[in-house]
Amino acid sequence: AIEGFSRTSETHTSRTLELFVCFVILCISIVLLINIWGFEDWLQTTSVLGFLALFVFASKEYWAGDFLSGILIISQGNIERGDVIKIRDEDLVAIVLQVGSFQTIVRDLVNKHDVILPNSKLRLARVDVLKTDLKAGILEFEDFWFGYEATAEQVRAMLEETWNKAVEDGLADEQGGFSVGNKECGNHGVRWRLSYTLKSPHRLIEAGNRVREHAFGLQEKHGLELATPLTHVFPKGSIGQSEKA
Repeated sequence: AIEGFSRTSETHTSRTLELFVCFVILCISIVLLINIWGFEDWLQTTSVLGFLALFVFASKEYWAGDFLSGILIISQGNIERGDVIKIRDEDLVAIVLQVGSFQTIVRDLVNKHDVILPNSKLRLARVDVLKTDLKAGILEFEDFWFGYEATAEQVRAMLEETWNKAVEDGLADEQGGFSVGNKECGNHGVRWRLSYTLKSPHRLIEAGNRVREHAFGLQEKHGLELATPLTHVFPKGSIGQSEKA
């Protein structure tokens, strides 16, 4: 069972074979029906085949893309039941419950809703797959903004303590370690990144929430502020006019 969802799951090889067999059976059934109907006139036969071909061609936009994408996804085995995936275009972080012929069912890790995605979406969009069998573990990060008055030593000390608390919570892997880096020097502040290894990809959302919460609670202790920089834009010439008035 995954997230309380139990379902019999075949391997991707057996699912691909099943789809292929269904397609072959469909083709054989059509040929048998034509023979049973006793079409002796080739014109009649070709008209029926033409109608079927026209029907398939007219409806291909509704099923062909998802069906072919399903075959590719299942046969390649890149996305499997139990994997945690990120779809950035959809702002979705979810666990895969079932990969079907036309659609994939996932569970949103934020609101716990089941989401049905067309297979063509998974094939065309960028999908980050968080595999649990990676030797280096699954890396995750959180970014924090600090003012230019903050020293590198202060920031590193605070984020290290933040990581230690995440390890104590069982959300960050101690063996994976952590790293702190300066990612951007903006107009109003500096963006620092805390990178760490997840203990479990299924708790990715919880880990991010707890890391940010710990950082928020430790800012005063280390003499830092997690204030969001603001930019005030004045209309051209408005400042000079107010001074003259």
